[in-house]
Amino acid sequence: MARSFKQNKALGDYIERKFENEEGELIFNVKDEAQRDTGSRQGGKRIRGILENLLREGRPVILDFGGVGVVSSSFADEVFGRLFVEMGPCAFMTRVQMRNVDPTIEGLIDRAIMQRTRLGNGDA
Repeated sequence: MARSFKQNKALGDYIERKFENEEGELIFNVKDEAQRDTGSRQGGKRIRGILENLLREGRPVILDFGGVGVVSSSFADEVFGRLFVEMGPCAFMTRVQMRNVDPTIEGLIDRAIMQRTRLGNGDA
């Protein structure tokens, strides 16, 4: 079941401009923006909030994992598992794009999505 994200228009405008490149793509550089957060569920909550604001624009968001060697399973669940359940499979697959993902990280993300799909978005 898809859920709508909370709106904050002033913050949204700032966030969009910060992450928009010259071609108009929304790019979230995980190494620069989330490196300190990739090891915890609490960090995942912070990053998911930023991504929800970016996704509210209705455009795809590209997550660039270049230079990121590891994320925790709790981070992957909090960000990707919960977003997948909130958005639904079709919206997630078309609007959340990933680049330069290490195969180990990709496996953790896939596993988090599969487990979260079984659990729903209740407490982990």
